[in-house]
Amino acid sequence: LGEHTTIHYTVRNHTADTVSVGIYRIRRTDGAQFLFKEYSFNNVQKNVPQEVVWNGTVYIDSYPLPVLPGLYVCRINAARNLTGEIETATEKSGEIRVIWAGIDSESTSLENPGNANLFIEPYGPDESPDTAIIFAMNVQGLAPVNAIYDLQPDGAFYDPPAILIIYYDPQEVAGFEDKLKIFKFDTEINEWVEVPDQILDMVNHCLKVPISHLSYYSLMFAKSEVNISPPIAQITYPAQMSLAGRNIEVKGTAKGMLFGSYRFEYGAGAFPDTWTLIEPVYGYPVESSTLTIWNTTGLEGIYTLRLTVANRIGDTASTQVTIIIDNTNPTTTTLTIGEPKYNYGNGTPVVVTSHTPFVFSSLDTGAVQSGIAWVECSVDNDTSWIIVTQTGEDTITGARIFTFSIPDTYPDCQHTVYYRGVDNVGNCEDSRSVTITLDNSKPVALLLYPSKEDKGICKVINSNTMSIIGTTTDIHFSRYSLQLKAMKDGETPTGWIVINEAELQKETQSLGVWTTAQFTKSRWYYIRIVSSDKVNNTSIDTVSIFLGDPEVKLVFGSHGNDNGEFKEPYGIAFSPTQTGSDNSGCIFVTDNKNDRVQKFDMNGNFLLSFNGRSEESHKLKKPSGIAVT
Repeated sequence: LGEHTTIHYTVRNHTADTVSVGIYRIRRTDGAQFLFKEYSFNNVQKNVPQEVVWNGTVYIDSYPLPVLPGLYVCRINAARNLTGEIETATEKSGEIRVIWAGIDSESTSLENPGNANLFIEPYGPDESPDTAIIFAMNVQGLAPVNAIYDLQPDGAFYDPPAILIIYYDPQEVAGFEDKLKIFKFDTEINEWVEVPDQILDMVNHCLKVPISHLSYYSLMFAKSEVNISPPIAQITYPAQMSLAGRNIEVKGTAKGMLFGSYRFEYGAGAFPDTWTLIEPVYGYPVESSTLTIWNTTGLEGIYTLRLTVANRIGDTASTQVTIIIDNTNPTTTTLTIGEPKYNYGNGTPVVVTSHTPFVFSSLDTGAVQSGIAWVECSVDNDTSWIIVTQTGEDTITGARIFTFSIPDTYPDCQHTVYYRGVDNVGNCEDSRSVTITLDNSKPVALLLYPSKEDKGICKVINSNTMSIIGTTTDIHFSRYSLQLKAMKDGETPTGWIVINEAELQKETQSLGVWTTAQFTKSRWYYIRIVSSDKVNNTSIDTVSIFLGDPEVKLVFGSHGNDNGEFKEPYGIAFSPTQTGSDNSGCIFVTDNKNDRVQKFDMNGNFLLSFNGRSEESHKLKKPSGIAVT
């Protein structure tokens, strides 16, 4: 009591995905095992010594309670996952004895003809090495607090007497500590006899008595002197006649004074004729919490679950709940892919976008129908599931409708969409899948002539026909349309009219020819190309042009070499501003064959010429382009 035991183990051959360590109390009369403590460890490396420390307690709502004296077994197993198949090791086990008793022999020694050492064998209140011991206990109206201790070896004795100390849990005997006595079983008369000269130590929670001979001893009380309330058995979840699935978390209370154990059994129907034990049996109390996880694999329909709670003096209490078990997976989820989509019909995946709805219809058709809770999807794997939003219900069949779209964060390429239905008790349909090609990219649509880069006179069209040049391409190209409308509101055409359209991709080619004769001159127009792929991804490129003759604003200069004359004028630039000092409000013209630049005012009057032909450095030679900043 108050000490601990260290359990050592090593995993051989392979690293274990999981290792479980369970500690069970063994009832030696029938071999029944009562679970007290479970440990679980993940990714345990092979050939590395491991240890688990158990301090002889079980935690109830984070509060440690000491376990009863007796024989316990530690069961250890390891498992690894081999691509969906679980491989388990051969279980190993070892015995642990929990003893709340001891001998103070400091002032004496054990006289033993066989020279064997003292050994204390603990037996739980519900087990005994001799039926006469239990029979006498019942006849005499006695009840053990925690254990019956067999002090061995037979025939040994202490001279002078040693002190036997038996401990108890003060919480369990609250209100009747003073009624506790240590009894010895007298094998000659088959009766329990109170040991004289007892000392009750309520500080250290133990009783002490002097003993000479080794025999059976137990800390007990008379049932007639103590009112022991019956055990409490309650199931708060699942509710009566509720639907349940494969793994049911059963909640409730199993407790009582001098608590012994609780167990679950189940039977078919609302009034079972036979009951089947659900292992394990639990050796610790529970209040308003999880009692067990019941795996109902293989069951379908109406079943009744029974909870039985027992204390250590033979009193029991039980309760039961009838539930409807649904262990049938949904099987009817269907998929319809909405628009936009395109099927080439040659076995390649359907092309979709992130606006394409994946519409699922799911209905629970099993013998026990808990109903569809949701449909879930996963893109490119069948592990990371997301719940799909319900968008409707079929009023005729009752099937629930769910709609999913592939997020636009996924790249344009082939993807596999996995989907499955899940019913209201957690049964999952075997996943199905469909492979699609995601295309969220817009086609290339670019007008090269006329172009957005055109400026000034380059925007003027004065011919009867005009070939419009451009590029439009896409991996899933559908068609393009070349269109025109008047720029100014109220002028015709007021809406877009088609110049040309085709289903061919073009790359720096004529997209169509605009016959200008039927359109009003001296007017601004928009020309655009609208390109679409097979799933309605669309690109538009628009330019503006002026139809008609350019208006003459200024004519200046003549052919020659003198100031104000030109031999092949080439480039022209205007001052950034129209007013101000220096070059403001001026026109600059490169005079290519006269190797100079001439400067004019805004009316075309010559102002100056600079950098004519010369052998000197920094002189101009055939200047062409010019810009002024």
